[in-house]
Amino acid sequence: MSKSAVIEASTARNNFSQLGAQARLTPVQVTRHGKVEFVIISPDLYEAVKATGAAPASELERMQASFEQMFQDMQSDQSNSAFDALEALSAGDLPSAVAKAHKRLTRPAAPRPRLRVVR
Repeated sequence: MSKSAVIEASTARNNFSQLGAQARLTPVQVTRHGKVEFVIISPDLYEAVKATGAAPASELERMQASFEQMFQDMQSDQSNSAFDALEALSAGDLPSAVAKAHKRLTRPAAPRPRLRVVR
């Protein structure tokens, strides 16, 4: 079965339509106090599991392809450069590098320019 998304029960209750959309893509584990209470899966996956007692071959093939793509992404020049830069940091440099990366990754997107209607 594919890797599951994990969501707290209160979040699932408050965002039920989003939960259904997510479950159509991948199984969703609903937790309460960190413990898995139940898993929501797509109707197609449910029928396949019910019929065979196992995840369908197409699901396993999709998982393998997904893994292979992630592995390829990790082998890219950009990933290797990032790893080399991280490995070159000293213990003293690491906190400031993490803070810079966090700031870069959490910075709000630049506002889109508004389109003017010219008549």
